[in-house]
Amino acid sequence: MNGTLEIKLGASLAWPTRRANALLHAAALDCNRARNAVVRKFLRWHDDHPDYEPGPRIKNGEPVLDSKGQPKLEHPGVPGELSKSFYRVGTNASPTLSTKVVSSCVRESQGKLTDKVPYNHEGKAKYRWQALLMLEVNPQNFRAKCIPVPNQDTVLVYDGHRNQEDLVTKVVNGKIKIITPGISKGIAAAVDQCGDSSCILRFPLLSRQSGYDQTAAIFRLHVKELSRGNRRLLMDIAKRTRKLKDSKLVFKRGAWFFQLCYEVPVKDHGLDASRVATLWPLHNQYNRPFRLEFPDGTHVDVGHGIPYLAEYQRVTARRKALRSRYRDGAAGRGHGRKRFFDRLKPWTRALEDAQWGLRNLAIAFVVKMLIAQDCGSLMYREPTMPLRKDVWFAQNGCELEWTHFESHLAFKMESNTVTYATKRVGTKEHGEKYPRKDPGVRAAVPAVR
Repeated sequence: MNGTLEIKLGASLAWPTRRANALLHAAALDCNRARNAVVRKFLRWHDDHPDYEPGPRIKNGEPVLDSKGQPKLEHPGVPGELSKSFYRVGTNASPTLSTKVVSSCVRESQGKLTDKVPYNHEGKAKYRWQALLMLEVNPQNFRAKCIPVPNQDTVLVYDGHRNQEDLVTKVVNGKIKIITPGISKGIAAAVDQCGDSSCILRFPLLSRQSGYDQTAAIFRLHVKELSRGNRRLLMDIAKRTRKLKDSKLVFKRGAWFFQLCYEVPVKDHGLDASRVATLWPLHNQYNRPFRLEFPDGTHVDVGHGIPYLAEYQRVTARRKALRSRYRDGAAGRGHGRKRFFDRLKPWTRALEDAQWGLRNLAIAFVVKMLIAQDCGSLMYREPTMPLRKDVWFAQNGCELEWTHFESHLAFKMESNTVTYATKRVGTKEHGEKYPRKDPGVRAAVPAVR
């Protein structure tokens, strides 16, 4: 299980500020070239091999067998021959990038090809590579400014602690043998000197073909903006008590952010897996949007729906006022989209933050009640698309990202060793479970002030 911590990138210690910013933007474009080159290679290869049929997988001249002794077949969309050529295509498209960064871009693009299509996809394809070959979707065009940061050569130093050990080698029979994997003593001395009283990040970025002697990027991180708990988490990663995973740099809101990916520890509460609790969505005749039912017949309503609804109405009213002012052209505004969207973005983020708060509080309460009731299993009755238009959020005129809610719930259940399962519930079954006493009666909701 992986978690993510977002930290703003600070000053560069390897290059001047303007050069470092220009190199990061150029590297992001090169990453997109490598990703797009993989997609183009996939399409061209299948155009040249229209009658391809997967054969047995060969390793060291012999077929690879499965547990039943049968030969394993190649991937029907991305065979081994094509997969090996992706790295060469990526390096040719972006020769100035570090090979570690190119490898991460190639794996990301190949993973997108082998992913399943969304559940609401209109077509016969089950995977994205099938949808591309059947002309059901357009080829993916990578345009976002995102730079992968592989954990193999990434060094994180915080308050004198470093996540990478020193490299210890030994000469055996005239060959250098690595005893302790890590970083060289020169790199360790350089980052340790800078990270005595701050947080330093070093990661590979450029190749020798770029013409720069300094190919690795070294940046400070703004850790003062983090909470006390997140700083303690960052210290655990630097002390190697938590493992650093493959991370990435993203450019948004006019700045670069380091999205640090780390391994989340699993908490075993010793719950009884035979006791299954069920989480149901409710309609607007209840004050809360969810209900958690326990095996003994008791239940508790979940979700701070009324405060969320008041915040949603307040932010939505403000956004509508900004839109109407832009449309009417009042106060001389409206001369360009950038100025208009710059005023709307903070309110859009406010809606996202409100939804995040609702999800976080509701799921934390579910975990607390499962531990209190000794329930080691949870069944989430996920509403179907028609039912989502007839539950608490839609009937009260607000929104909820149901996909984010389900993924957040699954993540928290796995991190607390709770057996998790989902089952769709339709309008008929939900109406029989929670019938409406009077269609005209609604729960008390606040009005917009």
